[in-house]
Amino acid sequence: MHEYFINKEKKRKKISFRITQFFAKLILYHRPKFIFLGDSFIESPFVLLSNHVGSKVGPKIDNYFPHKQYMWGTYEMTGKLKDVRKYLVHIYYHQKKKVPLFFAQIIGTIFSPFAYMYYQGIRLIPTYPDSRFVHSISLSLEAMNNGNSITIYPEDSSEGYKDVLTKLFSGFVILCEARRRKGMDTLIYVTYYQKKKNRFIVDEPISYQSLYEEYKDDRDLIAEKMRLKMNALKDYKYK
Repeated sequence: MHEYFINKEKKRKKISFRITQFFAKLILYHRPKFIFLGDSFIESPFVLLSNHVGSKVGPKIDNYFPHKQYMWGTYEMTGKLKDVRKYLVHIYYHQKKKVPLFFAQIIGTIFSPFAYMYYQGIRLIPTYPDSRFVHSISLSLEAMNNGNSITIYPEDSSEGYKDVLTKLFSGFVILCEARRRKGMDTLIYVTYYQKKKNRFIVDEPISYQSLYEEYKDDRDLIAEKMRLKMNALKDYKYK
């Protein structure tokens, strides 16, 4: 097993993470429902694609997901405290949440120590906007080889988080294609988190091989198909 995963599992056992996790679940991240439109998660490992809805979804999946998984997340949140604060202030609160910079600096400074302690233990694979993304794919392949599923939030949130997703990044296609070239198909589940109902609507799985046969490895077309599937779950009403 890669040293990264060994260290991550050790950090999850630390008392500082356990305490932070306990209060996070008690106050912020209540248990969601998973509603399946087809079969439940029947095969592992798989890839789960989800909308992000700010800071809610990642911790909910990390805490309550019924399969062991690692999720993709920006590399800044796996860095040092100063990296976490910088990301929260300038990217999360100011750019994405549209909080004025002055107030973003106050909020980010207050919450960054908590976020730093918490994200030390979250099963997160860092992603990068440059050539280092190869490392993200390598870690993801090893995680899946070890039986872990991979959760990915592919929406373009550069202009903030939206209820109706306008674009998905196609990094997940690179991961699935890498597995295909090694002779392995990958099931992809698309889900949409309905914030007001605190529930994940999970669509029927689709195999990457079937997408490849239809679109070859045209990443943009595959990402667009998944975007449409995700948005179609937004207003799903469960009796």
